[in-house]
This record gives sequence, C-alpha cells and structure tokens, in this order.
Amino acid sequence: MSMTRLMLCATALLSPFLFCPVAAAADTQNTVIACPSDASPLVQFAAREVRRYVYQRTGELLSIRKRVGVESAVILSVRDGALLRGDEGVRADARDLSPQEYLLRTVSNQGVFLVDGSDTAVLYAAYRFAENLGVRFYLHGDVIPDEKIPFVLPVLDEVRKPLFELRGIQPFHDFAEGPDWWNLEDYHAIIGQLPKLGMNFIGLHTYPLSEPTVWVGEKGDVNGDGTVNRAYATQYFNTAQNSSWGYKSRKTSDFACGASQLFEREQYGAEFLKGMTPAPVTPEECNAVFNKTGVVFHDAFSLARTFGIKTCIGTETPLRIPSYILEKSVSPDASVQAVGGSNANYSGSAIEGTEDDQLYQSVRYNLDAYRFKLPNGRYKVTLKFAEVAYDTVGARVFDVSVQGKEVIGKLDLFATVG
Repeated sequence: MSMTRLMLCATALLSPFLFCPVAAAADTQNTVIACPSDASPLVQFAAREVRRYVYQRTGELLSIRKRVGVESAVILSVRDGALLRGDEGVRADARDLSPQEYLLRTVSNQGVFLVDGSDTAVLYAAYRFAENLGVRFYLHGDVIPDEKIPFVLPVLDEVRKPLFELRGIQPFHDFAEGPDWWNLEDYHAIIGQLPKLGMNFIGLHTYPLSEPTVWVGEKGDVNGDGTVNRAYATQYFNTAQNSSWGYKSRKTSDFACGASQLFEREQYGAEFLKGMTPAPVTPEECNAVFNKTGVVFHDAFSLARTFGIKTCIGTETPLRIPSYILEKSVSPDASVQAVGGSNANYSGSAIEGTEDDQLYQSVRYNLDAYRFKLPNGRYKVTLKFAEVAYDTVGARVFDVSVQGKEVIGKLDLFATVG
C-alpha cells in the first residue's frame, strides 16, 4: 500500500487530507478530517489514526470527509498536493522536503498543515501530531494519559528529518526473552509500533540449523510455492529444551511463585509450532516447522512493507550445512570421513597437559560426525580433546555418540581441565 493522502502524504501522491480544529476549544461540528476519495489505503489508515488519537485524548470523534468546505482544517498532504494551493508559504517550503521529511505548521484561519516528502512520512507526521496531543509511543505500546483534554488545535511550526536513512530494531532469536515465543499477533504489534517511533527497519538474527528462521538446503527441496519438502529437525526455544545459554527443560507446572498459572500446557513455545516441542521428530514435522514459520514471516513482513519498513534476515557464519547434504560430498573411498565442520590452526600455541603440542594445535570444530571405513570387528576408540578457543565454563558443551549410542554426555573441557 502507498501512503499518499491520509495524514502525511508521500512524494508521488497528490491526495491530501485535512483535519480541522478551531484555534480555541474547538466546535467539533466545524472540525473534520478530509481524505480524498482516491486516497491510497495507507493514507486512509493515517486519517483514521489521527481521528483515533484525537478521540482518545479529547473524547471528540471527528468525521472523515472526501473534501473540505469552509471549515478550519489540519491538512495532511503530499508536498505537491492540491490542498497546498491555498497557502503559498507552506507550498514553497514543501517543495524541498526529502523522502522521509515532513512539515507541521499551523496557519491562521486555515488550520494545521501536515505535509510529507514520501509515502512513509505520512505516518511519521500523523504520529508526531498525536505526540503534540500528549500521546507517547514505545515499542511495547502507546501511553495515553487518562485525563481528557479540551479539543484545542496545537500551534506547530517544525520540520523533521531523521538523522539516519535506516532506523530500527534487530530482535535476537535463540532466547526466551527474544522473538522465539512471538506469534503473528506479536510481530504485528511490534511492527505496528515502528512507524510511531520513526523507525523503518526490522532485522532478525538466526543461528543456521539451530532454528527455523532460515532454511538451508538444496534447490530441489523447495516446492513451487516456496514451501520445503525436505528439512532437518529444528525448533525455536521452548520450555522443553535444554539450552547452552543456561536454560533447563522444565514443565510449566513446576514454575514457582504462581508462574505456572500463566501457561496452558506443559511445554511452552511459539503457538504456531505447538505439538512439535521440544523438536520435530518425523520428516513431515520437520517440513511443517519451516513451512509454518514461513507463513508467519510472510504475513508479518507483508505488513512491514505496507508501512514502508524494510526487512532483513541474516545468519551467523560460517554457514552450517545439514549432515544429509554434507555426506554427499564425502568420498566413499576415504578411510576416515569427516562430516561437516571447519578447521582451525593454532600453530605455535602451547598446549597444557601434553608433550605433543602439535597434535592438538590443529582442530576441527562444528563437526557433525566422523565415519570410518573399516572391516567388521571390535575396535578400541580413543578420543583426545583440547579446548583451544574458550576460557569460560559453559562456552562449549557437547556430546559424543559411537554408532548411535551416547558414550559421553555434556562434556565441558574447560570446566574439566581448565
């Protein structure tokens, strides 16, 4: 949707709308919001937002009309809109407005002009007008004083322009405090607050393979409609998971201090992934986790685009690859096959607890598995480890399985040997 004529209009849009209060305690019968009949849906939304906040602060419900007669008005227009023709001073200043810039000016005997340089600025100006009525905006919601005020047109003369072209938030996944538990309604609520704060960006961080924000796979595993037909087991954080960030699996009924009464089920997480916690099991469930997540992001980011908000999803590097893809690149003739992982070399570093420093100075990390090409028989497996990167307890904790059977659980090398 474009925002041309509602409250603060956009560069290419010519339709404005008017909001008309009187300079003293206004006679609401002579106060209207004018929104042209050909206004875009977003401009029409902006007009309703002006009416909403005027009503919440004053108790006066202004009408929205297609045109304005002799009334005083708060005029919301694009910088070259037809409603500016009545005031050459405002019209002249509006010509130089940049795409995200807007002007608010009270003109005697006419009303307040809210003029914008772009589609997105239409909402910025509308919400700035609401701030002049005493409304305050935060990421978690609006703050509107309980006490009503008389309906008086504010005296305004300001031009506002953001300091940065991109302004926004980057919620961090993989934590209960972050967006792992957000549902579509939560994304809508957060995104809906961004224009009120003058923001135009939302970016999401993700750990590849560890959560379903980003799917990693091959071209043939994607259907024509964007859904996937092959995936790996992953989930957003939920109360049934053990996390390396200090969270332990626990039934919500075991939560203390009355917190158990807040939850309807023992395993709590994102509502749209309910029934697949702590993690999906079947191939169908693995696909469903990504496909359901995709629906949420499609709808959430569609709303963001409506408000002129740019979106971005990124992953940490190096990008991890699913093991079923990595196995295709392993030579079947190799006697030792490393599946996944990256190499790091700490040549010259002293390794405590051994006289063979060189053996431990070259390591493979983020490893999925080693496969050995050997004749059937009984073998003794010797595992040697060194912690060469971290000096904090809990920074690297891992399990070891041999032929599918766990033989070492939650090994923390630094905690063990320092």
